[in-house]
Amino acid sequence: MAFTYKRSGINYELMDAFKNACLKASNNNAPFKEFPDFYLLDILEGLGSLNKLADEIFKLCGKDFSYQIGWGNAASIINDLSVTGAKPLTIKLFVAAGHQNWFIEKKRWQNLIKGFREAAKYSGASWNGGETQTLVGLVNPKSMVLAGSATGIIKPKSRILLEVKIQV
Repeated sequence: MAFTYKRSGINYELMDAFKNACLKASNNNAPFKEFPDFYLLDILEGLGSLNKLADEIFKLCGKDFSYQIGWGNAASIINDLSVTGAKPLTIKLFVAAGHQNWFIEKKRWQNLIKGFREAAKYSGASWNGGETQTLVGLVNPKSMVLAGSATGIIKPKSRILLEVKIQV
């Protein structure tokens, strides 16, 4: 049986309505800031439920995929940035734990950091930390929410990739 978003309880139709309302409220401003010789681009990406899957595997068989989760989070952020033609400049990590006890398993969060750091280095982006929160009562106490952001540059401006420039 395939693991799908729908089977995990995620309804993208409901989420997309919210995302589209945010775009409308922002007057559909692009995430680009134009300067005379270049564009800056800033994106935010959440990993979604991949860390939940890693938690379940760890609980069932003790196999730790925190390194891969860290790498995957950074890679998804950089991917969203680079598909526009932007070169990554900086990347940030965001972790919101459901309880302070999430930080007890030091090896797991060290592996998460290592994966994120190595992916950032591989992409050429500078990583100088991020935000860490404990959200008791909002996030599952045995898990965390994982996200991040990145800023990139498109220089020269002609490198920008828009839907009209992409040919299949």
